[in-house]
Amino acid sequence: LGTMLRTADAVGAGGVILVDDCVDPFSVEAVRASMGALFTQRIAKASWGEFLAWLRSGPGQLVGTSLDTDRDYQAVRYEAPTFIVAGNESQGLPPDYEAACDVTVKIPMLGKADSLNVAVATAVMAGAIATAAARPISTLWFVCLMHTSSEASVVHRVPATTVVSTRNEPMSP
Repeated sequence: LGTMLRTADAVGAGGVILVDDCVDPFSVEAVRASMGALFTQRIAKASWGEFLAWLRSGPGQLVGTSLDTDRDYQAVRYEAPTFIVAGNESQGLPPDYEAACDVTVKIPMLGKADSLNVAVATAVMAGAIATAAARPISTLWFVCLMHTSSEASVVHRVPATTVVSTRNEPMSP
């Protein structure tokens, strides 16, 4: 999570949404890996159901990374706002999360490894969207599902009532 926060800061993303029982952004490991980016990012928390209801109530493209698609991540036209969902290395996205995506994409692996970890996959996706964007990258949001039992990770948008800043002030995405 800390590396994702640092990446979100680096590309000027709108923020990070923590879904369900996500890793604590204030854990020692997350704070250290974020290199201070934890304090520069808008952070929201929601359940998957709250997030989906909020996402579908307005504009937003939910993009999931998947090994079960032939669509190259560089061949997609990303719509604003964009919410990235990346699954863990061993299991990918849970099937119901993948089914909720507007589009799934694959990051081709040209070497011997068959996948990237969540933080690296998210960074690659953010770089591609930033490069292709004809709009401010602040319309990109990371949604994190990194559960302690399974490191699934997602990037999305949540209900405005549940979106809070790092200072616990209400805000909208």
